[in-house]
Amino acid sequence: MDLSMPQMTGLEAATQLRKSFRDLRILIFTELNGLSLRAACLQSGADGFVEKGRMPEGLMEECAGFLLTIRE
Repeated sequence: MDLSMPQMTGLEAATQLRKSFRDLRILIFTELNGLSLRAACLQSGADGFVEKGRMPEGLMEECAGFLLTIRE
């Protein structure tokens, strides 16, 4: 999901989704960057964070990480 959405931010959506769907994988996409933003996304309940400028490599890295956690 994107951080900038019309009805609520991606952080708000991630928090709400995590409360309702504990096993759902949440991946945040954004034009913004920074370690503090990444930390805020993960703290809100997201499982991953991809800067749109790092597409498609960033997306593939995050998805690979998800697959590794599924196997464990």
